[in-house]
Amino acid sequence: MKIGAKIRLTFVADTDRVFQAGGGAEFQMMELMQHLDRARFDIGLIVFRRAGANFQPPSGLQVHSLGIESLYRPRTVGKLWSLKSILEAEGTDIAHIFFNDAAIAAPVFCRLAGAKVVSSRRDLGFWHTPVKLSALRVSNRFVDRIVANSEAVKGSVIAREHFPASKIQVIFNGHREERFAIPPDHDFRRTHGIGERDPIIGMVASFYVYKRQKDIITALATDPLLRTSAHLVLVGGTPQEAAQLGAFADSLGVGRRVHFTGTLGEVVPVVKCFDVGVLCSETEGLSNAIIEYMGCGKPVVCTSVGGNPEIVTHGEEGFLVETGDIRGLSRAVADILSDDALRARMGQTARASFERRFRTDAMISSYAHLYEQIAAPSKSRGAV
Repeated sequence: MKIGAKIRLTFVADTDRVFQAGGGAEFQMMELMQHLDRARFDIGLIVFRRAGANFQPPSGLQVHSLGIESLYRPRTVGKLWSLKSILEAEGTDIAHIFFNDAAIAAPVFCRLAGAKVVSSRRDLGFWHTPVKLSALRVSNRFVDRIVANSEAVKGSVIAREHFPASKIQVIFNGHREERFAIPPDHDFRRTHGIGERDPIIGMVASFYVYKRQKDIITALATDPLLRTSAHLVLVGGTPQEAAQLGAFADSLGVGRRVHFTGTLGEVVPVVKCFDVGVLCSETEGLSNAIIEYMGCGKPVVCTSVGGNPEIVTHGEEGFLVETGDIRGLSRAVADILSDDALRARMGQTARASFERRFRTDAMISSYAHLYEQIAAPSKSRGAV
């Protein structure tokens, strides 16, 4: 390999869901694939399986599917061997692994292909079982570097996966600043029957149980100020999940004040309609939703879990509350909504913090430096 040659970087993931409107991890992976400098990197993608929907990958990106539906089927090892073959054929220098099944199964085959191995961790391991955790510890022997998106996630990897701290790098999530130039949805209030002066509490999250949307619905129903005037907008989830939460809101007498948007391709126009952004989940790695609230200049009320305290300083960008503390949650939201000066100050601080710490260009630069650092020894050995 000649000195100055581009680094061949192949992403390995569970599915091609990255090309659809999805969760924060998918979004961050897509940001990497789209914005890494193609003059320095050749990029490819290998997925274990298709997500079942048509998609249009970015121009010039070749995607291979291994057809692996489950790690526990007899033919899976043979399909994983084809992962090795593809990486070898494409001359992959670095394989960067995303998501759970790939993190367990791919590292050894990537190493056998002669690639350096980077694996991402973006949560606190809520999906771990004893068997999966044991498998991760074995797979990690073939991993050169783990990238965590918060110090909390790094600590979890050290404690649970027994991975050396010296081989873990923290790189915060990044978002393109131009996203936040998108104007608000000026018809949003009219569409949902929300008065022009009624405050809007918003939460962007999947509707998994651990996100605890019921906590903010309960807070809306129990706090006198919130129940009287505020509306709650929940972004995410399926129609069936929305129906279940809607029935819960009805049972508390606030069904008419709770609104569902479903999953959105772009959340910024709706988030810009919020007066305060909320996240009451019981586990987080580094929340993209909170960063999106901040990018839109909105104050934040969130639980003090995972990487949330690394994003929000209590009393500055917003307030931190304990998981399940309905009274604390409702009081924090009500304090912001009832004080125009406080709301404006926190929103301005949130926006400034976003600009300083969570922009895509900083994230891309950190990843590019990491890849070049990891690839350098092998490139120098192969230089002619």
